[in-house]
Amino acid sequence: MPLELVTVLKQRKFILNVGGKKYTTSIETLTRETDTFFTALFSGRSQLAIDPNDNNIFIDRNGQIFTHILEWLRTTNYFRLQGLLEILMNECFPDGTLLQSQHKKILNQFYHEISQRWKLIYKGSRDGFHADAFHSRCNNKGATITIIQSNQNYIFGDKDDEAVCHNSSYDPIFGKGADISARNGGTSRDSHYTNFPTTYSDTTEKGDTTFTGAKKFTLLEIEVFKLV
Repeated sequence: MPLELVTVLKQRKFILNVGGKKYTTSIETLTRETDTFFTALFSGRSQLAIDPNDNNIFIDRNGQIFTHILEWLRTTNYFRLQGLLEILMNECFPDGTLLQSQHKKILNQFYHEISQRWKLIYKGSRDGFHADAFHSRCNNKGATITIIQSNQNYIFGDKDDEAVCHNSSYDPIFGKGADISARNGGTSRDSHYTNFPTTYSDTTEKGDTTFTGAKKFTLLEIEVFKLV
């Protein structure tokens, strides 16, 4: 067994430096679960990266994420992982501002992969609300998810090509019957409208107020994500 590992094993506690963030912990805590990164690290099969100046053990990982992992190892309480799940879910849809963590989880479930990653390829307030800006960034990109926010703070969207109409005069159109249509020009009041239900079924019986709050609505933001 390497001498540096023997030294660590003799200590009741030590400092772990994870990506520059330091934690005081013990081998007992880190190896509470079997067959993990840490059980392998302290088995002698791996080389420890020990700082000769302060004897900290360095691990080149994300220190922010490790905070939640360590809390879980200390308590074995599943709910300690909720913060970690929030971070990981936010990383699945980086750079967007419309979706909450619960929305991201539901959207990824559509693709049967909770950690599926997406790339923001279009944002109306950043790239422009005109149809040519939308289509130049979103057409023929494969699997996409389009998210729209209306002036009544409704957030709605669709996935794949159903939401990316190739009509150069329009921003996204949802459904072949234009259940929801965003006209060219973006945020003009009452320039966007809904004919729901036409293509889709109305399971709520709220008709054209289901997604947008009103038949005509003002568009505040559009975000389109591409499957990575």
